[in-house]
Amino acid sequence: MRAIALASTLLTAATLTGCSDGTPTAPAERGSHPTFDFTNGPSNPGPIVVRLAGVELAHVDNDPSRGLMTIQTPTSNNPLCGGTASLDQFDIQRVSTLNGSASGHQVGTNQNTAVYGTADLGEAGFTGVFGTEGLDPAVFCSFINGPKKIAEGPARWEQIGVQAGTNTIERRPEGMLTAVGGGTLHLTDRQVVSVQGGVIVPIVEDILLEPVP
Repeated sequence: MRAIALASTLLTAATLTGCSDGTPTAPAERGSHPTFDFTNGPSNPGPIVVRLAGVELAHVDNDPSRGLMTIQTPTSNNPLCGGTASLDQFDIQRVSTLNGSASGHQVGTNQNTAVYGTADLGEAGFTGVFGTEGLDPAVFCSFINGPKKIAEGPARWEQIGVQAGTNTIERRPEGMLTAVGGGTLHLTDRQVVSVQGGVIVPIVEDILLEPVP
């Protein structure tokens, strides 16, 4: 399943609403048992639990205080640049409640990840918080392997979203990356945003790169 969401999953998109309108299923008949473990479930009526496997996504984070940017997408043969490689895949789960609240969990392991020595999303062709407002492919494709790249390698990406009054998204990538100049750097990245009325407001923007002895 391909659902390219450059930058972030919007809270009302794949992470939380998935393929459902949030309507609970009808009560199970006596003697039957509800099934909560499935992939690509029906969209209407929406089940309480939706699980999607293999959703192709790309993300971008930044840390203005440290002048760093993290992009999760292949830097070689990138499909957004006309290449034939696939975007990295994530597993997504959404759990809704009867009062209309929902939580979403997104996990991807061994994701192609690169860190760059700039926090200016515009340098990489993105506009908007988490790059959610747009992408200039020409700028992006010339940037990802340019001189601002510090390190790259596999990382684990995890994201949790909560939809209840004030909606929040928290993302935590972590991994051991190979530095462009040699050596290994430990990446820890924490991003927290609130989403209200379609407006994304950063709360925490924290990217750390630490040398590994």
